[in-house]
Amino acid sequence: MPSELEGMEVEIRTRTSEQEASSRRGPDAVPRPHVAVVPRRAPDGQVVHSAVFFELAAGPYEAYLRRGETPTLPVHITGGQVAFANWPE
Repeated sequence: MPSELEGMEVEIRTRTSEQEASSRRGPDAVPRPHVAVVPRRAPDGQVVHSAVFFELAAGPYEAYLRRGETPTLPVHITGGQVAFANWPE
C-alpha cells in the first residue's frame, strides 16, 4: 500500500453484502471489518505498508478507504489460504 495511507482505515465487505443491505442501517446493518494501514518490516528489512484482515470467509470482497466508501480494490479470498492484493496507486 502507498506509504501516504499510513494510519488510514481500510474497510472490506463482501461484494454481495452491500447490495443486500444497501438500505439497512443500525442493528440490521452488515458488519464491515476495518483495519489501519501500518508499516511492517519485511524479512529483507524493507518497510512495507499493509492492511491485514484476519479470518475472512471465502468469497469475493471489495476493499476501500473508510472515509470514502467507493470500492477501490476487488479481492477474492480462497478458504485456508493467505490472499495478497496490490492497492492501486
